[in-house]
Amino acid sequence: MLTQAFILAGGKGERLKPLTETIPKSLIKLNKLSLVEYWIEFFKKNNVKDFIIAVGHLGDKIVEHVGDGSKYGVQVRYTKEEQPLGTAGPLKLAENMLAEKFAMVNCDNMLEPDLEQMEKELGNEEGIITGVHMEDASRGGSLVVKNNYVEAFTEKTQQGPGYISAGLYLLRKNILKRIPPGNASIEKNVFTEMAKEGKLKVLHYEGRWTDVGTLERLELAKKLFPEV
Repeated sequence: MLTQAFILAGGKGERLKPLTETIPKSLIKLNKLSLVEYWIEFFKKNNVKDFIIAVGHLGDKIVEHVGDGSKYGVQVRYTKEEQPLGTAGPLKLAENMLAEKFAMVNCDNMLEPDLEQMEKELGNEEGIITGVHMEDASRGGSLVVKNNYVEAFTEKTQQGPGYISAGLYLLRKNILKRIPPGNASIEKNVFTEMAKEGKLKVLHYEGRWTDVGTLERLELAKKLFPEV
């Protein structure tokens, strides 16, 4: 049973300025909740109450706002980047805190997958990622998918329809051995190798989704998730 979530919240949010000049991207508010609070509440509804939040840029403000999680009825611990570590490096910092199986999410993505289904489909594999079909897959690296497995990743420049990562994964702790020291990308350094070995599954996600990487997509997120 899934009990832990790892939230990436260390990004600078350059394309969300001026909002991110004084607050970290993960504390940007939607309609009622901030991005990080959306994920705390989402996982809590799915009986996940153990959180690790990876902070970096303006990270002290996240720690101050979220605290130890007690006000949300959960437990929250943190990793702090002294220098940018990408999307995979922070996992190494959390090695002694990670459960054997955990969810991982980019804080600036908004989606609501069925975690129970996702966990069933994970089976005995090392990882499963959410994939969303786009008419124009060039805004994210496309996934080459066959029989519910990711075979390869392509660069963002590829035009036309295809699957892209929706930014939420279920992973086993043994993927840490795949992460090189220092700044590392979960997709380029970890998932690409897993895909080559046939060890990365994909959940075909068809629900509400957007990333919140720009001011325009922040407004879209507010409309897509009016209750949040």
